[in-house]
Amino acid sequence: MFTFSEKKYFSFVTTLAFFFFLMSVYNSIAQPNTWVVVYGGFNYDRGKGICQTYDKGFAVCGSSASFGQGNTDFYLLKIDEQGKYKWQNSFGGINLENCFSIQQTNDSGFVLCGYSNSFGTSGYDAYIVKTDSLGNLQWQKNYGSNDWDFTYWAEQTQDSGYIIAGETYNNTMHAYLIKTNSDGDTLWTKRYGGTNSSGFKEVHQTPDKGYIAAGYLQVSPGNK
Repeated sequence: MFTFSEKKYFSFVTTLAFFFFLMSVYNSIAQPNTWVVVYGGFNYDRGKGICQTYDKGFAVCGSSASFGQGNTDFYLLKIDEQGKYKWQNSFGGINLENCFSIQQTNDSGFVLCGYSNSFGTSGYDAYIVKTDSLGNLQWQKNYGSNDWDFTYWAEQTQDSGYIIAGETYNNTMHAYLIKTNSDGDTLWTKRYGGTNSSGFKEVHQTPDKGYIAAGYLQVSPGNK
């Protein structure tokens, strides 16, 4: 864990849900049900995802060059419902990790997803981190082929496993789903799309235990 001493670059404003990134330090704004707080270190820190937690606080994920051991690492920040800092952690290797989404799990822990070129067999691999309720690492997994693989969304499924959405490169970019068990071990992977680039940005399980995913499809060069 890291001590929290500097408040720079990483921030969000909320009326209980809205999140954005600030490039400089702001003071708190005195408006009803609204607050602005800035978090981070001396280098580049950027927020990418947020979820409200069971204790009515918030968990925020992103990428940090201030904390961790690489170029950028996964960054996990926990705050209370008034935006007060509770704890933070970082995950990754010696190269580059970018994190895009966070969800709280049934055990009050968190699942984070993104990509890494510190681990795996290719230039970039999908990278998933599972923590306990205090942000301590429980497991981390990388997924992918010999080319580039990116993930942008992960959430827990009814069987306590995980569904993960992103994109994978195989001559062209394809929409990509990964299903795992509760320990993050792969149960199956699926690719979608044709000769044009495609990718998924979000996925949810449906009541019939299927999945619905949203993303992009390139219908002509330069258009998605």
